[in-house]
Formats: sequence, structure tokens, C-alpha cells
Amino acid sequence: MKNALLGFLMATCMFLMIGATNEEPNVEERQIVVECEASENGRYQGFGDGAGYRYMIDTQTGELYHIPAKISKDKKNRVWNRVSAESNFIEE
Repeated sequence: MKNALLGFLMATCMFLMIGATNEEPNVEERQIVVECEASENGRYQGFGDGAGYRYMIDTQTGELYHIPAKISKDKKNRVWNRVSAESNFIEE
């Protein structure tokens, strides 16, 4: 038991020492961060409620949209209807 506890504490200390650096990120690493922050990937997230409604939320503005459960088979007639209010309560 004593050996296991000592091994666990040594491994924890090793991980803490490895992760503790004061180095600034280099140019390539900073460029990757800027590109990821400017990306539109993941802006719209879709989900369903189990009753047939499909929802989509804009993660940047918080606007919520849905498609009704009884939609036509024709994909051209599918329209996202806005559920959230037109005014943004956060900015008011």
C-alpha cells in the first residue's frame, strides 16, 4: 500500500513539473489559435427533442430555429423557422 501511494505521488509531481513551463508560444502556435478563433466551424449546432422537432442554435448569437415534425419529403421546401425573439435581451 505504501509503495502504491508513493508511486502515485511521484507520478503526480512528475506531471506537474512537466506541465509547468514559462515559455511563450511560438509564431506557428499563435497562428493556429488565431485561425481556430476565426473559424465558423461549430457555429450552428443541431439537435432533436424526440417528438420529431429538429432544432438548430446559432452559438454566437443564441438564436434558436426549428423545423416542424411534419415536413414534406421535398428537401427544397424545408424552412428553418425562428423560435427565439427578434430582440436580443442581452444587448438591451
